[in-house]
Amino acid sequence: IVPAVTELLVAQLMWLDFDNSTKPIYLYINSSGTQ
Repeated sequence: IVPAVTELLVAQLMWLDFDNSTKPIYLYINSSGTQ
């Protein structure tokens, strides 16, 4: 993951936590497991 994508992902997760800290956040990663 490039730094810009990482920063965006972290910012979105932080916003979701701020918006409603009692609601779970689910993150699904679609990956083949190889590079």
